[in-house]
Amino acid sequence: MFSKKDLVLSVARKLFLEHGLKRVSVEQICQEAGASKMSFYRSFANKKELAKLILTDWITESYRKVEEVYEMSIPFSEKLEKLLASKARIAEGIGQAFLVDLMSEEYIELRNQLFIVKEKHNHQLIDFLKKAQHNGEVRSDLDIPFFMMLAEKIGVLAADTDVQKMMPTPALLSDAISRLLIYGIEAKK
Repeated sequence: MFSKKDLVLSVARKLFLEHGLKRVSVEQICQEAGASKMSFYRSFANKKELAKLILTDWITESYRKVEEVYEMSIPFSEKLEKLLASKARIAEGIGQAFLVDLMSEEYIELRNQLFIVKEKHNHQLIDFLKKAQHNGEVRSDLDIPFFMMLAEKIGVLAADTDVQKMMPTPALLSDAISRLLIYGIEAKK
């Protein structure tokens, strides 16, 4: 059986992912969860603290899934496919409105939390690519720091409204960018 706190977390997560952080009020969360504001404030200092907890849970679970793929004893190409699929599933777990709000100045603390984890993931990906390069599974002339910087710059496009119209979910955008960077435009053989 769910506690009131768990129910509030679940409802808030659903609402934040659907509508973003700015457009969801504590009142709306409490109403949908069937909880009083007093119950809410007994468990959470404020809406930002609740969002931080939800983001932390999402990051922890996402990172665990990626770790599982890195640990697998499978060929590089299979591992790369699984990493791409894992990244797409992770992106599905975060709504476009939530992501846009995270990028705003109002939620800089949450955005910084996300960037810290992203940096850790990037270091892990660099190590993975270097090992694959050493083993001949990645082009020997690939400049990995340039590749990572290019991926980062392309990722900035996620905030562009024209791009969001073409790729309406973070999962679709993440998958399209990753596949373009990794496979280019050449047809798979």
